[in-house]
Amino acid sequence: MNSAFKLTAICFGQKVNADTPLHHYVKAATYHLLKVKKITGGYKLQVLLDI
Repeated sequence: MNSAFKLTAICFGQKVNADTPLHHYVKAATYHLLKVKKITGGYKLQVLLDI
């Protein structure tokens, strides 16, 4: 493992628990609404997932 790289993520969406029925699965990350912004100490990305 290369310690020069670090990934920190904040993800959000619908809360689920063991009783929540999952009817969809992620098919792919899309280019729709994709954003990449350079910030102090790294980059900030927005990725939309296609279900």
